[in-house]
Amino acid sequence: MTMRFGITALLVIGVLGYVLSTLLGDLLTHNGLESAEAEVRDTLARRVLGQLSPADLAVPMAGQRLAEFQDFVDTSIVSERTGRIRIWNRDGLIVYADDPDEIGRTILIQDDRAKAVAGETASEILLSSEAESAADAGDEEFLQVYTPIVFSGSEEVAGAFEIHQSYEPIADQIAATRRYVLFGLGIGLFVLYVALLGIVHNGSRTIIVQQRELERAVERERQRAMTDPLTGLANHRGALSKLEQAFAECRDEEQPLALVIGDVDGLKRLNDTYGHVRGDEMLKRVAGIFQRACGPDDIASRYGGDEFLLILPRKTRAEAIALAEEIAREVDDAAFSATAGKRVPISISLGAASAPEDADSIGKLVTTADAAMYAAKLGRDRAGGGKGNVGNPSDGDARFGALDSLVQAIDAKDHYTKRHSDLVAEYASKLAGALDLSPEVRRAMMIAGLLHDVGKLVVPDEILKKPAPLTSNEYDTMTRHVVVGEVLLNELPQLKDVVDAVSCHHERYDGSGYPRGLRGEEIPLVGRIIAIADAHSAMTLDRPYRKAISGEQVMAELAEGSGSQFDPELLTLFVELLKEEASHPKAA
Repeated sequence: MTMRFGITALLVIGVLGYVLSTLLGDLLTHNGLESAEAEVRDTLARRVLGQLSPADLAVPMAGQRLAEFQDFVDTSIVSERTGRIRIWNRDGLIVYADDPDEIGRTILIQDDRAKAVAGETASEILLSSEAESAADAGDEEFLQVYTPIVFSGSEEVAGAFEIHQSYEPIADQIAATRRYVLFGLGIGLFVLYVALLGIVHNGSRTIIVQQRELERAVERERQRAMTDPLTGLANHRGALSKLEQAFAECRDEEQPLALVIGDVDGLKRLNDTYGHVRGDEMLKRVAGIFQRACGPDDIASRYGGDEFLLILPRKTRAEAIALAEEIAREVDDAAFSATAGKRVPISISLGAASAPEDADSIGKLVTTADAAMYAAKLGRDRAGGGKGNVGNPSDGDARFGALDSLVQAIDAKDHYTKRHSDLVAEYASKLAGALDLSPEVRRAMMIAGLLHDVGKLVVPDEILKKPAPLTSNEYDTMTRHVVVGEVLLNELPQLKDVVDAVSCHHERYDGSGYPRGLRGEEIPLVGRIIAIADAHSAMTLDRPYRKAISGEQVMAELAEGSGSQFDPELLTLFVELLKEEASHPKAA
């Protein structure tokens, strides 16, 4: 910065010096001319006017008068610098000239001569080539001065005194003065340059020091903003930042990246029973376990209130699951004293996933690990993986237990989602019956209706229960519940027969739905059935951000979606079912 300023300042001061020297040169020249004019006026006033009378300007001098005046000029006016001398009246009649041949001639009154006749002394610098007479011809410049003649007792200009002098002495004097002035100016500018350079150098050092201090302060604030103050681990924001960096590095190196997500079981109950101080102690203890589990490249973070995230660059899902099981065992052994020596056990549910094995993006990777964690929480194992690391119970009791756990979890998360799911299950089962599908399929449709929104277990409450339309980012988060639900049910083999219904209920018949953009009969039948029942329930129940609409409006909305959102044949059958219910309310 100092070097750039030094070069810039040097250029600026150079230009400034050039401009100032030019201005000073012009000023010195102007002052030199004024000095010469003043000298001529003084000569006229003190010497010449005393030798002239108004009669002398009436007619050209001749004879004795000319001889007398010439003698005066030779002794009192002429010097080595003097060239031509002339005196002429207002009409331009030359009454005296050092060249006798010019006496009696009439000259044109214009330019500087006109100024003199008007009462103003004027001067100009002429080259020898511009001389009017041979007397002035030569190789040098000369100064031509015109000064008005005004006799005592009169205000009228009678004529003018014209004298030509060599400009060389004046030019030499101006040049000498200019050299001294420019030398002083140069010294001054140099001192200014050095002073400015010193100021800027010191200022730059100060700025650099302050900038570094500011950068360190910003970095400290950035680290503070990305650090959980309770545990000292990276917080949610810090975890996402480090995850993005690790994901990009592993992708570039073609290496796997694994995640372990853990959710401390029963934290709310612990806080309610023993207070938040004890709850914080437990969180710090779990954070220490996660931190100790980290390898040199691994990153532990507190991902949420009771959630921890472990980022494992260059590790597979199998390695992540093994590490998760070690963490679960260590957490199980980490009971702590709550009150009066009472030992409070700690437990944690963990899920693991890896890229590119389970996902090809950060969002999908987190979603898959999150779903695996919920599967572990609801299943028999405590450490779940992306591809079925929870047990494989197949008996009816296991199926009912898993279903009951999920339904209770949905109800605890959001009562609206539970009521909505009950209604979807009811109408999906009815539509399956109207299609004359088997009792097994109808039961599967009932379960699918109950669980179609199970992925919303991982949607933040502030989004799920927001009393206003969602933003674009919030909507993207909400749409991930379909993938989460699919992954979660894939972790529970006893419920796999309803996966298609859960994963496809937001596909649209025209192919514009999500998550896969399936079209027409590419969408499984169970998915098309749930889509109709889901839309019907959403319109007939009060939502967090709007009230339910009338039956007539429901019919109009369903009809508008025929062929675009819904399978038109299934929709026709569903509308007939609704009309039949409306005409037989008791049977319904």
